[in-house]
This record gives sequence, C-alpha cells and structure tokens, in this order.
Amino acid sequence: MTRASRAVVIVAALAFATAGLGTAGTAETREQLRAVLNAAQQTPPQEVKTPGAAGRFTATFVGYGRSKGGFLTWRLTFRRLSGPAVAAYVRLGAKGKTGPIELWLCRRCRSGAHKTVATSPRLATALRTGTAYVTIRTPSNPLGEIRGQIGNAR
Repeated sequence: MTRASRAVVIVAALAFATAGLGTAGTAETREQLRAVLNAAQQTPPQEVKTPGAAGRFTATFVGYGRSKGGFLTWRLTFRRLSGPAVAAYVRLGAKGKTGPIELWLCRRCRSGAHKTVATSPRLATALRTGTAYVTIRTPSNPLGEIRGQIGNAR
C-alpha cells in the first residue's frame, strides 16, 4: 500500500468514526405543543378592543439534543379578529413579557395556515421551557391583537 493510499484509508476511517460520534448521545425528542390565543393575554394591550377574537396554535416539535435545533410542524387557526391577519409569528418571552420575533409563521394569514420549518437552537430552548408565544397582528392592532403562550399540550 502506498503512502497516499494509506492516508486516504486513515482519513476515511476517521470520517466514519467522527460521523458516528456526531449523533451519539443525541436522542430525538418529540413534543406536542399548543397555545390558546386571546385578547386578554395580549401585551401590549389591544389598541382597538376585540374581546371576542380567539385562536389556537398546535404544533409538533422534534428536537435533536439540548444545543441543537429541530423541526416544528405547526397549524394556526383563528376567528373574530377585527380585520385580516396581516402577520403571525413566534416571539421569545415569558408570559406577560414582550420579546423579539424568532419565527415568522405567515404574512396575510388565513385561518388553518400550516407548515413545517427548521428551528434555531434558541427557539428550540424556548419551546421546551415555555418562554415562547404566538401573536397575530391586524391593521387595527399592529402590535398584536391576540396572543398565546406556547406550552406542552398534555
């Protein structure tokens, strides 16, 4: 065996060994999540009062270890908004607190919107710890009309 072919064999063996280590100890987790959206949870409060507005966010999160992201398959339904839903997104923040937008769900949303998206490690952590929420915006309530904290669906 030549020196060059020996080097190729060693590099290939190391690559296979390293590939196996990348997933060792990384268990896939699957969680059912949900959020019930309403005007009472909206922070800051609605500008135009729409107390009957309501919605539901349901999702399945598949994660790959604590420091990694995962995939989120979600569905968003809503009713009785003051006008069209111009945007919906997931923000980071505890109940009653506002936080940065982490994931745009839809623009010009329709009830029943759904999708599967990859998540960042930061969003994966927030979904696991209950520090993420869904907000739907309308023209009358551009800072948010309804909101719901995402939690375990159990």
